[in-house]
Amino acid sequence: MFLLANNFGRIPFKIAQPATIIGWYIASFMLIGLVAAAPSNLPLAPGQARTFSQAYYYAILAAAVYFIVASLLIATASGVWLGQYSSDFKLTFSQKTLMIQVLLFLGYLLTAAAVYAYIEDWDYLDAVYWVDVTLFTIGYGDFSPKTHLGRSLFFPMAIGGILFVGLIVASISTLALDRASTKVSIRMVEKARQKALKKFNPKTGTIPLRPFKERTIDQNPPSELDRREQEFDIMRAVQQKAANDNRMLALGISLGAFLILWFIGAVAFWQAEKGAANWSYFESLYGIASSAFQNLPAREKRKLTPNVGGVINEGVNTITLWISDHLPEKTGALSAMKDEASKAKGSEFQSAKPPGFMDDKKSDDAETDDAAHAEAVKDISQSMNEHPSSNAKDLAAGKHYRFYLLMKEMKKVVQHMGATPPRQYTYAEWTWFLKLLGEDESSVGRHRRPWEVHESELAATANGEGPASARDKDGRVKPWSWLSQKSPLMTAVDEPKWPVMTFHHSTRASYHMNSDPGLLNPTVASIKTHTMGSSLTEYLRMKVHPDIQDKAWSRIIVKGIHERNPSKACVSPIEKTDKPFNWQRPTTSVIDSQTLELQCFPGLDYVKHYAAIIATYLSLKEEMPNNVQYTLPSEPECLQPLLDSNLQKMGPADIVIIGYVHGLERWAQGPWEGDDSNELFAWRKVLSPQGHSIAFLGCRVCFWGDIGGNVVRALQRLNGAKCVIYVGKLGSLRAEYSPNQWLATGYQSLVGNQVVTWTNPFEHLVHDSPSVVRGVHCSMGSVLDETKEWLRETEKEYDFVDPEIGHMAKASLDGGTEFGYLHIISDNLAMKYKHDLSNERLKAVLDGRKRLIGDVQDVLSRFFDQWSPT
Repeated sequence: MFLLANNFGRIPFKIAQPATIIGWYIASFMLIGLVAAAPSNLPLAPGQARTFSQAYYYAILAAAVYFIVASLLIATASGVWLGQYSSDFKLTFSQKTLMIQVLLFLGYLLTAAAVYAYIEDWDYLDAVYWVDVTLFTIGYGDFSPKTHLGRSLFFPMAIGGILFVGLIVASISTLALDRASTKVSIRMVEKARQKALKKFNPKTGTIPLRPFKERTIDQNPPSELDRREQEFDIMRAVQQKAANDNRMLALGISLGAFLILWFIGAVAFWQAEKGAANWSYFESLYGIASSAFQNLPAREKRKLTPNVGGVINEGVNTITLWISDHLPEKTGALSAMKDEASKAKGSEFQSAKPPGFMDDKKSDDAETDDAAHAEAVKDISQSMNEHPSSNAKDLAAGKHYRFYLLMKEMKKVVQHMGATPPRQYTYAEWTWFLKLLGEDESSVGRHRRPWEVHESELAATANGEGPASARDKDGRVKPWSWLSQKSPLMTAVDEPKWPVMTFHHSTRASYHMNSDPGLLNPTVASIKTHTMGSSLTEYLRMKVHPDIQDKAWSRIIVKGIHERNPSKACVSPIEKTDKPFNWQRPTTSVIDSQTLELQCFPGLDYVKHYAAIIATYLSLKEEMPNNVQYTLPSEPECLQPLLDSNLQKMGPADIVIIGYVHGLERWAQGPWEGDDSNELFAWRKVLSPQGHSIAFLGCRVCFWGDIGGNVVRALQRLNGAKCVIYVGKLGSLRAEYSPNQWLATGYQSLVGNQVVTWTNPFEHLVHDSPSVVRGVHCSMGSVLDETKEWLRETEKEYDFVDPEIGHMAKASLDGGTEFGYLHIISDNLAMKYKHDLSNERLKAVLDGRKRLIGDVQDVLSRFFDQWSPT
């Protein structure tokens, strides 16, 4: 129990290991004590041919085993404590399964014994003994239930226990035999392959695989594809022969082991029972046979013969299959017999329609599910081969097509992994996979004849390497054959794993080789680790441009460019144009058929944030997040669009309210100046009771993260702003603040590694407000970075989070401008509530925010009445 809990991470090694060692030693010493005390406390009657039962000798053996196990565990613990190896060891699934099954079976046995000891009025140890011999189907008959209740419970108890025993035996078989079975199978295939090559006749092209049956490779085939397909079929026949030989070997070993145990075991019983029962050797043989096929649950009961129909049926099927595999390929009665044998056995492997085709004609006829797939399949054969005459554009296109199709095919292949029976691909399927992985089956120069020895064979091993990865030191593909050790059919893994593994290695190498040093890779969030959990999917879907949702791109580059010209960019049709501000989203521009550029308003945080949105979205769709990269704009490139905007037309303003200004109905009534969808800003200006100029400034783009700081800098330069107030929304790191029920304010924010502190202009105005809470803020560049691990660390010191507040406060301090914020708590990261960022458009959410905006307006009214420049 302690070892299992340690492996599951519930108990540390330093506790689990000593407890396990002590437990084994205690068990060993207890058995030693019982064994030592048995002769004096349970003396055998003199003058009678009696001896202790097998339980006594089992106890001696168990005590020795327990002591050895405990001593070995001490050696293990010593190695860990001396730093020789790690304390973090992981059991395999089979090992965990066996441990749990044994523990559950022990609990089942002891519980059943307790029940029967109570019902039948037996001693508990007698009940344990009876349950033990019953569940293991021994049935000596010296104990049997006498009560009606005991007999009623017998069959459910026995069936459940026997099922437990069967599961444990199956787990032991899986643990002990599966790995060895895989090695034996690989060895059998290798022996069959070598034997076939030795018998191959290059003159006639024939390979005798079985008596009276041989395969032929055409010496002058119509095409290289036809010749390679013949090789492939022969390799499949070699595999089938090896599988048949493996079955016969297993049958022979099983039969031999049974006969050895039967005949030698009979000698042991003959000698053991010679004095007491005067058995002959043949009576011992009969006794073992009857014990193997019969149960004697009670001495007075008649012998019960179990149903062996299932065993006989399985044996008939196996023999029929063996016969069918050796029948010639003819029609008529023999063919029908083979069909029936195949039905009895079940399909040896699954086959499916090939996922793609080789030549242009077939490519045109291929079934496709979207235009991108059709275009890629059509052009793959033209641009795939990297011949010297190919230009750079064609080669780049070929790589994009290949990568796109590979992704689609690998999604299908992954579903075949672990299939029962194991999936085996047809030659057409292998041809397609190899084509996509860079190996052309129609290329004569890349292949060799099966009988030709190549230097790549000398170091070949059956470790999963295949033709697409078998390259020489100059990068050239080594010639290979379907009957060579480098063949994908000779791998030690299931066939679906080979293309997946090869794809992984080639993609990783290609990615590192071709990465542009000026492009960066975005964060990819996970539903399991992100604070939004399952809501993350809907949040992303609302943000992603339809051009990305509707087509799979080989490359997506995110840049800081503000482009709204329809001739140069595609504006997203899902922009929220029903509100006056904060509705413009990134646009797209098609670079080529496989490359898309996403154009965000220039801002370091905004570009990184949107790149993370796209990458995470693709990851959740099981597409390639590595297709997304971004390049950061410079600081001048981020500030200049704001300085060049219509903000310079607004004129001077003492107080500027930015953010959710269109909801401030007390001041937002009437037309807005600068109200042109082609411009960034629009505003309304009023005077305070003291005659100070107040501008309510709306922005059509999202001033995310450091863009907010640049807006403040632009207001300082162009409009002489003396005070900037930001009204918006943020997330809470405190579980008690439910979304859309509270307002937040404060005077500190963490920006990067720096804590920015300022004077909060609302500090003395919100003491009596029941809906306003105060706390310390943390600025995060992207919602996608708000993981559960980040939350555990951040919530210790901070109360709120959003992207802009810290940047705006820092820019205000640098320019000598007052700054304050009053935000709606729109989301809670510390606790899952009904409403979050994924369902902000719900009526209940809008109603709650409308009430809070009324509170914001009350605070702002008092602020306007009292404010004067410092």
